[in-house]
Amino acid sequence: MCLQIELKNETIFLSGDLYHFNEQRQFKRVPKFNTDVQMTLKSMEKFEKLVNQKKAKVIIQHERTQYAQLPVYPNYLE
Repeated sequence: MCLQIELKNETIFLSGDLYHFNEQRQFKRVPKFNTDVQMTLKSMEKFEKLVNQKKAKVIIQHERTQYAQLPVYPNYLE
């Protein structure tokens, strides 16, 4: 599951568990523990299509450096 956030000046996608690391996204790698590899690859394809259409920023939440880009309460994105 992923989350699309529409802000005033940009769209952000939070990757949820679709991607755990940058390398997974870059090389379309599916973790061994995924039960349906083909469905995961289809989800990745759909996700990337939406990201490109929206010219969105992607934050892979399991990547500490990317997760750190998100504001911490009480701060927020506009």
